Amino acid sequence: MLIARDGGCTKPCCTVGAYGAQVHHVTADWADGGNTNINDLGLACPPDNRSVGPGGWTTAMNTRTEVEWTPPPDLDTGQTRINTYHRPEALLRPPDEPDNTAAPSESTDGNDIAEPEPSAATTNDHADEPGGPAPPDNQAA
Repeated sequence: MLIARDGGCTKPCCTVGAYGAQVHHVTADWADGGNTNINDLGLACPPDNRSVGPGGWTTAMNTRTEVEWTPPPDLDTGQTRINTYHRPEALLRPPDEPDNTAAPSESTDGNDIAEPEPSAATTNDHADEPGGPAPPDNQAA
């Protein structure tokens, strides 16, 4: 799961692939009581994994399940906090759009996959969106 999500070391500018990386406890280090839950883990190469600690780099998981690396104050120059080397498609996604590359979630009632709810806004009344409303009957403009 981590290999598919992260693709390799998550520290910005690191090019080490998934097979050269280790599992890294993102939210709380294992030695400090951090849980080994998939949502709290990310990939980091051995040198970058060891750079996290008191007085060093810190990591956090953002709402898009990307590992954010924050440098120590004396090294912080406003650089990027997310590595997009292994997932360049993330650069094409607007900042507020969720990541839809994850596997579909399972339903809680035991069925295979939860079906999405039908949208009430399927009409051509999207005049406020870029490009204006769609042509009638999905015809070419």
